[in-house]
Amino acid sequence: MLETVLREIKRNGPVCSKDFKNENPHKKKEPSGWWNWKPAKIALEILYDSGILMVSRREKFQKYYDLAENVLPPNIDTSEPTERERQRFFLEKTLEAWGIAEPKDIGYYFYPWSTKTNVGVKALTNLITELEKGDVITTVQIEGYSKPCLMLSRFSEDLTKVSEVKDDAGIMSFLSPFDNLTWGKPRMLKLFDFHTTLETYVPKATRKFGYYTINVLYNNRLVGRFDPKMHRDKAALEIKALELKEDFKPTRDFKQQLTSTFEDFMKFHNAQSMKIGDDCPKFVKDAHQKE
Repeated sequence: MLETVLREIKRNGPVCSKDFKNENPHKKKEPSGWWNWKPAKIALEILYDSGILMVSRREKFQKYYDLAENVLPPNIDTSEPTERERQRFFLEKTLEAWGIAEPKDIGYYFYPWSTKTNVGVKALTNLITELEKGDVITTVQIEGYSKPCLMLSRFSEDLTKVSEVKDDAGIMSFLSPFDNLTWGKPRMLKLFDFHTTLETYVPKATRKFGYYTINVLYNNRLVGRFDPKMHRDKAALEIKALELKEDFKPTRDFKQQLTSTFEDFMKFHNAQSMKIGDDCPKFVKDAHQKE
């Protein structure tokens, strides 16, 4: 199948998964989904993960794959980095995205099964010492958190600004499940005592909460999650479910901020109306009915 896919691309140019028919016409047709890829799609992804193919364009949810040399600009340096250069790249990219992280958390940011990072604690020890001496990274201690963490030294000024924000400033954000803050479940659980799972890629029958879980950040805490659905044909936003942490008691300010942020969320998606589902707290339904 790998050879078939490559031959097709070399002959006809970029292809997407739907360009390949079901390879076994006698096989019983199974439901489609992220969890049930056909062989051609698996082959495309293997060749993509190997760097042989790249994505040349997207049309809606369809990715079109082409040979890497046809996509990558000719001035890009494709020479192999040294092991130390690779480790430094993964270390700095992780700290750039997360702000702070324990040394043992670095490996959680990149998928180890698809990217050979070699960024375990032992492997990084000498590099961390070297970068600390060069003032590239620095070690910080979080109040109430036992383990020391790493941070890029150039973020020191940002850390000072953040420390001046009051815990009850009334700031709320809705975070995509792909947001850097919630990427890396062990780290999220340790820092925020919060854990949620993206269930987009699992069959509907096995989902415990919803298709596309969005997390709620209030001040300096992750306090809950909700499951939205956009009905584009009706320009209507539906909040199917909203769940708050058991130990979080919603204040008047929180309720006002949540209502306001839902309105912003609705406008962002060009929705003309919003429906609050039965699996949402009563105060959310009451606030929506008053409007």
